[in-house]
Amino acid sequence: MVDNKLLPKLSQNLLEILDDNEYYDITIEVGNDPYRNDGNLAYIKLPNILPEIFNVVLKYIYGGRLPLEEFDISDVIKILVAAN
Repeated sequence: MVDNKLLPKLSQNLLEILDDNEYYDITIEVGNDPYRNDGNLAYIKLPNILPEIFNVVLKYIYGGRLPLEEFDISDVIKILVAAN
């Protein structure tokens, strides 16, 4: 059985890693900036997704929370499209 205190702490640790800019080996490019190329090992381009929206999706992946009540309906639609 999983300890009920373990999952929230794990989610918090993953969110802290997400916010740490020191180490990374995969870059996911969102937005439409053709001049961003810094030689990372993997490079995924998602030009039709706004960086702010993708950040919400990443925080959901890492932290398991998606507080939709904090967003207006147009942003919720953008989040759902990006999550697809």
